[in-house]
Amino acid sequence: MIEGCHTSIELARPCRARGPAVALVVAGVAAGVTYGRSSGDVAGAVPGVLGAAFAQLPAIWVLGAVAAVLAAVGLVGVRHRDIPVG
Repeated sequence: MIEGCHTSIELARPCRARGPAVALVVAGVAAGVTYGRSSGDVAGAVPGVLGAAFAQLPAIWVLGAVAAVLAAVGLVGVRHRDIPVG
């Protein structure tokens, strides 16, 4: 178990926030190296592409928070049979 990931509330686990950042690092470095190799300047391309990848992180956090709120509302209050159709 990762240190700090032992809370009882599943959606509030601190380790869950690391996943998107790690994915962006991997994607940013891969894209930076690929672009750098094609342009001939790997050392100059990686920081810019990595920064552009990290610029997406706040949007990922917001969408994750919205999804968590919608899931919590759906789990607590509204069931499919309670929604009127038509």
